[in-house]
Amino acid sequence: MTRSLSDTLLATKLHPPPLRRDFVPRQRLTAKLNRILESKLTLITAPAGFGKTTLIREWVEHYGHPAAWLSLDAQDNSPVRFLLYLIHAFRQIEPALGSEALGLLNSSHLPQLSTVLTHLTNDLAATSAPRIIILDDYHVIEDQTIHQAMDFLLAHGPAHTHLVIASRSQPSLSLARLRGQAQLLELNSADLRFTAVEVEQFLKQVMQLDLSPAERITLEMRTEGWIAGLQLAGLSLQGQENKSAFIASFSGDDRHIGDYLFEEVLQHQSDQIQRFLLFTSVADNLCGSLCDAILGESGSQTMLERLDDLRLFIAPLDQQRQWYRYHPLFGELLRHQLRRTQAEQIPLLHRRASMWFEQHDRLEEAIGHGLMAQDFERTAGLIEAAFQRRDWIHREMRRLLAWFEALPETATQVRPKLKLSYAWLLFEIFADQWNRIEALLRSVETVLTASGSASEQDTRAMLAEVDLLRANHARQAGEPARVIELCQQALGRLSDDETYRRSGIIAHLASAYEGLGQMAQANQIYTESIRLCRAANNVDGLLFAAARLMEVLTVSGQLRQAERVFGQMQDFAAKRTGPDMGLVYINIGEVYREQNRLEQAKTYLKQGLELCRPFEAWHMGVASGVISLARLLAAEGFHEQALKTLLEIEKQSAPVTPLEQARLESMRARLHLAQGDYRAAAHWARRSGLSGSDEVDYAHEFDYLTLVRVLIAQAALEAQGIHPVSLATDPLQDADNLLDHLYHAAQSGGRLGRIIELYMLQALTHALRHDTTEAMQRLEEALNLAEPEGYVRLFADEGRPLYQLLTRLSTKPLLIVSADYMNMVLAAFPPSPPQAVQPGSLPGSTLTERELKTLRLLATELAIEAIAVEMIVSVSTVRTYAKRIYSKLDVHSRAEAVYRAKELKLL
Repeated sequence: MTRSLSDTLLATKLHPPPLRRDFVPRQRLTAKLNRILESKLTLITAPAGFGKTTLIREWVEHYGHPAAWLSLDAQDNSPVRFLLYLIHAFRQIEPALGSEALGLLNSSHLPQLSTVLTHLTNDLAATSAPRIIILDDYHVIEDQTIHQAMDFLLAHGPAHTHLVIASRSQPSLSLARLRGQAQLLELNSADLRFTAVEVEQFLKQVMQLDLSPAERITLEMRTEGWIAGLQLAGLSLQGQENKSAFIASFSGDDRHIGDYLFEEVLQHQSDQIQRFLLFTSVADNLCGSLCDAILGESGSQTMLERLDDLRLFIAPLDQQRQWYRYHPLFGELLRHQLRRTQAEQIPLLHRRASMWFEQHDRLEEAIGHGLMAQDFERTAGLIEAAFQRRDWIHREMRRLLAWFEALPETATQVRPKLKLSYAWLLFEIFADQWNRIEALLRSVETVLTASGSASEQDTRAMLAEVDLLRANHARQAGEPARVIELCQQALGRLSDDETYRRSGIIAHLASAYEGLGQMAQANQIYTESIRLCRAANNVDGLLFAAARLMEVLTVSGQLRQAERVFGQMQDFAAKRTGPDMGLVYINIGEVYREQNRLEQAKTYLKQGLELCRPFEAWHMGVASGVISLARLLAAEGFHEQALKTLLEIEKQSAPVTPLEQARLESMRARLHLAQGDYRAAAHWARRSGLSGSDEVDYAHEFDYLTLVRVLIAQAALEAQGIHPVSLATDPLQDADNLLDHLYHAAQSGGRLGRIIELYMLQALTHALRHDTTEAMQRLEEALNLAEPEGYVRLFADEGRPLYQLLTRLSTKPLLIVSADYMNMVLAAFPPSPPQAVQPGSLPGSTLTERELKTLRLLATELAIEAIAVEMIVSVSTVRTYAKRIYSKLDVHSRAEAVYRAKELKLL
C-alpha cells in the first residue's frame, strides 16, 4: 500500500511539550501575550535558553483555548514538508481544515504552492472564531519559499487567525509592513531575562538552592538573567561545598558560560549518565528503543525518565513521555564534547542510529545518519531506494540531489541504477546541463557493459532507460528522427512481455512522429501506447499518451474526438495531480478555446498550467498552454494581459527550450498585429531569420504561419498607400509561396486543422489581389471543413479583413455551410462589427483636437512611447486617446484606425 507523505510526519511535533509543574510563572510576560489576539503576528526572538517555548506554553495554558502547535527542525526546510506539518498542526484543533490543500500536497506530483496556499487561506477564512498557530524554533527555516509562503498567509489570511513565532533570530518575513499596520507584537531577550524576583524563585523552587541575597544578585549579574545559564549554574552548585567561592569565581559572557558550566555539570554526573548523554547526542529526537540501538544496550527508556527527573536539559516531546530531545544548546555542547573526547566513536553511533531508522521505515533520518557515519556503501543503497519512492521523487528533488552528491564516486560507480536515477532527476531540474547528464549516462553504460553488476534483464532495462533519457533530450532539441532511432533501440532491448516499460517508450516514439508532422502515424502509435498503458496499469504513461494524442487530434482537425479522449481520462483527474494530467487539461482547454467555450477553456488552461509549471524543464506542453491562455485573453480583449502572460514563462527557474522560445516570440508578434502594431511584428519577422523562400518544417510551422500574417499585413498597408517597414518586395508573393509549401506539408501529414487555417489565409491573400471569387471559394472551403468540429476562434481572431469577407460570403445563395454556423462565427467577432460608412453620419466627426493629433501620429511609424514624448503626455494617456479613437471610428486596432481615417478623409 502506498503511503502518503502525511503518514511520515512525526506526531510529537504537532503537540506542545508538557509544562513542568515546577516552572516559574511569568505573569508580567503572559499579560503582554494577551495582546496576541490583537495582532496577526507575535514574534518572540531570543538566543537559546531564554525560555521562549516555556513562556508560550504557559500562555497557552492561561489562554484556556486550543492552539495549534508545530515544533520545527532543520528537516522542515522543504516547502511541501513544512506546509504538510502546518496544515496537520491546524487539524489538531480543526480536523476538517485544509482538506483540499492536503490533497494537493499528498498527491504524487509536486503541486503549485500558490494553489495550496490559496486553498488553505480560503479554509482559514471560512470560520470566524479566533485561531492561533504557534511555530516553535522557526530559526531553523532557511528556505526562502517558506518565508514567502508565511508572508502570503500573513498578508491574505483572515484577521482572526494569529501566528506566534519563537525564534533565535529575526525571521526573513515582511516585518516592516506588519509594524506599519500595527499587526506585530514583539518580545526579545531583554523582555525574557529573569528579573531578580524570578531568579530567586527559580533557584529556590526549581533548583532547590538556598542562596543568600548577595549570592543570588551575583549569579543574576553573571548570567544577566539567562535562564539556561542559571540552570547550568544551579546544577553545578548542587555539587559544591563552598557555594560562595564558586559563585565569586564564576565569570564569562554568554558565549563562554555554556562551555564552562557544561564541564562542571558533566563532572558531577556518573560515568553511566555521561556516556549516555554524549553517545545519544548524535540524534535530534530520542526514544528508548533508539537509544538502546545507539548504545548497544537496554534500559534507555528508564534512563531518559531519570534524566527528565534530574532536569538535565531534556524535554519530553509527548504526553506519554516516549520521545524526548535535549535542549538545543545542551545538545550542541554534548556533541562538541563528544568530538573532543571520543571522536572515534561518532561513526559507529551514527551507523547504529541509521540502522534503527531504516528498520523503522524512517528513510530520511536513516540516510542522514548514514552519511554522518560515512557508511557510504550502505547509505548509497538507501538513497537508491529513496529515488524509487514515488512520494519523494517530485517533492524532495533538491534533497535527493544533495544526498547523491554527498556520496563519494566509489559508492556510486557500482550502482548504475542510482546513477541513472540521478541523471533523470538532473534532467528534470537542469535540462540545459546536458553535457553533465550525458557523462553520467556514459558511465552507466560502461558499468553495465563491463562489470556484470546486474542481471541480463535488468541490464537491458537500464540501457533502455538510457536510450529513453537521450530520446527525451532529442525531443526537446527538436530532433524527431533521433528520437525515433533511440526509442526503437530501447524497444529492441526489451522483451515483448515487459509491457510497462514498453508502453512508455512507445508513447515517446509517437511523439517523434508528431514532431515530424506525421499525424496519422502518431495517432496510431499513441493509441497503441494507451492500450498498453491500460494493460500494464501505467497511469503516468497513459496520461502522457492521452495528452499528446489530444494535441495530435487537435492539429488533425478532430476537435470532437480530442474531447472524447479527455472524457476517458476524467477518472484519473482525482487520482493524479501532476504534469501529465496538466497536459491533458491544457489540451482540452485549447479545444474549448477554439470552439469559443472561453470560460471552460480558461478553467482548464489555468488548472493545467498550475500542474505543469514546476516541470517546465521537460514538459513541452507548458509553452502551448501559455500560448493558448494568451490567445484566450486576447479574444476577451485583454491584449496587455496576454502579452504579460507570455513573459511570465520566461521568468520561471526552468530554462525554456529553443523551440518553445521561438513559439512564444511568434505568438507575441501575432498579438502585436492584433493591436495594429505592425512595426513590432515586422521586427520579430526580421529577427526570426525566416523568409518567404524557406522550405518549411513542421517544428516551425506555427512561426511560418505567423510570418504569413505579417506579410499579409504589409501588403494590406501598402494597398492603403502606407509604406511600412518592408519585409519583402512582393509580400503577397512570399505569403503565397509559404502557403503553398505549408499546404502540401499539412496535406501529406494529415493535419486538417492546419489546412482549414491555410484556406482561410489564402482567402485573405486573394482578397488583397481583388480576386473575390477565389477568396470566397477558399473561405467557403475552410468553413465547410471547420463546421463539423465547431471551429470558431480561428476565424474570429483574424480581425476586420476576414469579418468583411465572411459578411460578404454570408449573403451568397446556396452556401454549403449552415446559416446557424455562419451566424455563430460572425457573432464571435468583437461587438459592433464595422459597418459601411453612411452619408451624413460619419464616424470620427466627434474626435477632439487632441484625438485628431494622436490619430495623425498613429498614422506614422512612431512607437507609442515616441508619440507620448511628441505630445508631452504619459504612455497611458496616449493609450487612452487611442482607445477613444478606436471606439469613435468603430475599429479595433491601430492599422484599422489609420485605414478608416483615410476613408473618412480625416488624414
